[in-house]
Amino acid sequence: MALTGGVGAVCRYGLDKTISSKAVNKSTFPWGTFVVNSLGSLLLGAITALHVHAKLNSELATLFGTGFCGSFTTFSTYMYESFKLIEEGSWTQGLKNILGTALFCAGFGAIGLILGGI
Repeated sequence: MALTGGVGAVCRYGLDKTISSKAVNKSTFPWGTFVVNSLGSLLLGAITALHVHAKLNSELATLFGTGFCGSFTTFSTYMYESFKLIEEGSWTQGLKNILGTALFCAGFGAIGLILGGI
């Protein structure tokens, strides 16, 4: 699990930095973390559905769900960035991040469950 966790963390870092560097007008909104968490939710939903439908055994589901997805997604950074925006006076951006991430991650997780169950 350490290997898949390490790969997940490296992937998160690379994707976050790539997206953040391309953000429109160097926005203060944390697009990198937002996209990473949404994609991680999609992947975890698919892994869960594959496991539930017996297309992926428990060991692999744990390895990729807990190892890779657990390191790829980041709740702590999401909260830190949200509250940092609020502390700096960007209430709208902070609240958009808190609510938007929650909604998008739930939605992407549901799409992953559907896709994984097909």
